[in-house]
Amino acid sequence: MLDRRRFLTATTGLAATLAFRSPLLAQLEKAPANLPDHSLLDKNEDAYWAELRQQFLIPADEIYLNNGTVGSSPAPVLRAIFDGYNTTEKMDQQDPEDYPIWGYAAWNEFRGPLAAFVGCNRDEIALLRNATEANSYIANGIDMKPGDEVLMTDQEHPGGEHPWNLKAKRYGIVVRKVTLPRPVKNAAQVLNLFNHAITARTRVIFFSHITTFSGVVLPAKELSTFARSKGILSAIDGAHVPGMMRLNVRDIGCDMYSASPHKWLMAPKGSGFLYVRDEVIDRLWNTNATEGWDESPSFAPNASSESAARTSRCGGCAPRSSSPTISDSTGLNAAIAPWLTTSSRK
Repeated sequence: MLDRRRFLTATTGLAATLAFRSPLLAQLEKAPANLPDHSLLDKNEDAYWAELRQQFLIPADEIYLNNGTVGSSPAPVLRAIFDGYNTTEKMDQQDPEDYPIWGYAAWNEFRGPLAAFVGCNRDEIALLRNATEANSYIANGIDMKPGDEVLMTDQEHPGGEHPWNLKAKRYGIVVRKVTLPRPVKNAAQVLNLFNHAITARTRVIFFSHITTFSGVVLPAKELSTFARSKGILSAIDGAHVPGMMRLNVRDIGCDMYSASPHKWLMAPKGSGFLYVRDEVIDRLWNTNATEGWDESPSFAPNASSESAARTSRCGGCAPRSSSPTISDSTGLNAAIAPWLTTSSRK
């Protein structure tokens, strides 16, 4: 039981914590309420960027250039994160089904905008914490026999390569690599390398959309089309793509796609996703499991419509135990919103 002395000690510590955090919150309150209107960019470019700079908590005398690792979230995203915490911690949900077991929901309010952003159906998206985690889901989830091969490039990020190395050590699959030229001249050059490297045992082609090593943009659509023509699964590590360039996974035609929106999209830290094309969801096993994992049409054809709706196809690939927090997902929605608005104007 918490006695009065311990209670006062705990609340004093809480007060100190809040006092310590107050400069951050004060700086956030000073940030402009909205992002600058995009029309200002055409009228006065310097004014546009100066106003946009005020949205970030980065010290005024510092310049941050490492979005390739993690981006600094702007004020609208940070406000959404705090709003998310405020909503969840009140514990005042009116629907008993929403209180307090968010861990078993489909989270369609977060997966829907994300699906619109990347160009797929909501039920093809699972919320995760980063591309590395999604790549592990892919490597762990695909059935492969000893001697089966995954073909990748020599420029993969450790978070893309090593899930397959682990599978090789554990189950005896073979990891093979093509050596990318430096620089890559054109798409045909890359396609020829993969075409010459596949064998009768190749089951998966895995590659980075934008490589970490050199930043080269690989021909994702062409490689995905090539893989499908050979009956091979295509899995893409797109960690650097959201926010860096337009993304439409359905147009690319890949079977699976992982990404880390906390980089160039400047979404909350620890927000990622896994896309699995609907036609191949039944070929990807869950890595983590909780209630409902076996109730989607993928693994239980006779599942009730209610349970299937709860699992929501690819959402069932990633139980909430592996998903970002509600506050982070709320922040992800805020990071996506300007892109969806811009797309609607075009």
